[in-house]
Amino acid sequence: MGPLLQRERMRHAVYLVDPGPGGAALIMLLERLTGLTTAECVEITRRVPSLVWVCDDEAEARAIVARFRELRSLAVVRPAHQPLAEGEAPPDLRRGGQRAFDAVMVALGLIQIGIGYYWWHEGRLLAGIAGALLGLVVVAYFVWRFPRD
Repeated sequence: MGPLLQRERMRHAVYLVDPGPGGAALIMLLERLTGLTTAECVEITRRVPSLVWVCDDEAEARAIVARFRELRSLAVVRPAHQPLAEGEAPPDLRRGGQRAFDAVMVALGLIQIGIGYYWWHEGRLLAGIAGALLGLVVVAYFVWRFPRD
């Protein structure tokens, strides 16, 4: 059988690698694609990479990946005969720019805490408390979000 015929018959698997912040919209897309229950779709988002769909047409598989991308989720297409094993996905899929952004936000949060402290000692009590709380929230969120590798 020639390579052209093999390519036409090759099945393509779509794997969800990073669910991203999709939330309910991602779960609804998974329900429509897979026909599974909500609880089963939530489980798919928790154990990545997860096989989501298998199709004969690579264009169809790429269209499904594009739908995941619209929800800011990461999905990949692989030949079905080369499955993506559990745990094969890199632990941190965010680009270096995202990590740098997280670090800058932590630094800005720390600066905001200092500004809040300064306002407090200047006599602007409410502004100082609000500024320090804002800084604490920003630091807590971006430290929690920062990868631990």
